[in-house]
Amino acid sequence: MNGQASGRAEFEDQLVAAIEQVGKQAVPSYSLLPRPEATPIDTNQLRSVVQEENFDAIAVSRLVKYDKTVTYVPGQTYPIYPYYGTFYGYYGALCPVVYSPGYLKTDTRAQIETNVYSTAKPDGELVWTGTSNIVNPRSVSRVIEEVVQLVVQQLERESVI
Repeated sequence: MNGQASGRAEFEDQLVAAIEQVGKQAVPSYSLLPRPEATPIDTNQLRSVVQEENFDAIAVSRLVKYDKTVTYVPGQTYPIYPYYGTFYGYYGALCPVVYSPGYLKTDTRAQIETNVYSTAKPDGELVWTGTSNIVNPRSVSRVIEEVVQLVVQQLERESVI
């Protein structure tokens, strides 16, 4: 539901494949409701497709939150401790100091919500919801893979699928 067709298609393909691995049938929405970038689906068209295809359930995922925080990590000094018993040993302790400079650290956090709706009632009924928290994602593809695996494992564990 983020409006980016390529990410949506990749997510749907992986979710369909993971659901089919546990012995259930699934269909990616883009194969039934093609749409360009960020164009909302007409609700009447969606309802019609769900009824015509006789689906038992609908899974919907969306990006709920995306935050970047920048934190300053201060530098530190690490003295090297030589012998203190003499003047030159003491003096030597003050000179050789190892220093690590401060730096900025950027943390990225994202939260994805997944809902599963039963189609038994005309307007659908929420039967399962879950959120996935991602910290410092390295790639969209990797996040999709991890979230899909987590969601399908939970759905299977809780006998939703």
